[in-house]
Amino acid sequence: MNYGIVFKQVREATGMSRPELAKKLGMTKSALWKIENRQSIPKQTTIDALSKLTGVPVARIVIESIEPEDFFV
Repeated sequence: MNYGIVFKQVREATGMSRPELAKKLGMTKSALWKIENRQSIPKQTTIDALSKLTGVPVARIVIESIEPEDFFV
């Protein structure tokens, strides 16, 4: 799962800076940087907060985070 790319796309689409979005999500800008750069996975509460803040449905955030290697053959 690549939540980072979705978080970054949503942040850029809404015109927010990383510090601004981090503050609105109640996290540090370094914590958001780690999510955006695939060094950590966001908690469900963070995904929910991003959805509520931006209007992007949670399902869309999750679906757009799926990568081919997430599927088992």
